[in-house]
Amino acid sequence: MKSVILKVANLVGETGLYRWLCPGRVPVFMVHRVTNGNDDVPGEMTADRLRSYLRYLSQRGYRVLTMDQLWLFLDEGRAVPSKSVMFTIDDGFADHHDVAASVFDEFGFPLNFFVITGLLDMQLWPWDDHIAYAANLTSIREANLRLPSGSEYSVNLAETSVKRTTREIRNALKVVNQERIYQWLHAEFYPKLEVDFPDTIPPEYRPMSWDDARSLHERGHGVYP
Repeated sequence: MKSVILKVANLVGETGLYRWLCPGRVPVFMVHRVTNGNDDVPGEMTADRLRSYLRYLSQRGYRVLTMDQLWLFLDEGRAVPSKSVMFTIDDGFADHHDVAASVFDEFGFPLNFFVITGLLDMQLWPWDDHIAYAANLTSIREANLRLPSGSEYSVNLAETSVKRTTREIRNALKVVNQERIYQWLHAEFYPKLEVDFPDTIPPEYRPMSWDDARSLHERGHGVYP
């Protein structure tokens, strides 16, 4: 059934039916971490898998846009070219520059980078990655957390996988005020999981540099805050 759905979706895209059914819309694909397969980058997207997706688009004549290009089409009231798509990648990790951008460069496709300026300044790393980092290191199986909102939240790693636990905690935090979330991580989350708060950004969350970001822009990629 899944293969049938995928074939229908591909047919809708390649024949232009998508543009007819959804005028003025562009499919946007979100990428996050990209690994060479022999590093410590978290995530399941390998460079080879990403390369196969881009090869598919290239062989079928798709056009990959930057945000600036899309904005010009919309601002000038021009029709977006048929079979146009966009790719975005969030945060600004080193693998975004070293791996993901290199794969896109192979096909002459742009990738839109939305970077966290504090990450590139080495001042912080994303709070949701803190959740995954601590959950993977803890030996604690059960813990009761008090969220920034004041509500109670129970963690049970004896019955729930680390991946699912991380996702559920992240979703719970996304709906509360995040103004003091880093203080909460330091004072509540890490101590309850009995994991030391990192003094520096761990290697697997290392950011790209500002020179890397400038290089991406010079190579035709989109770089935005």
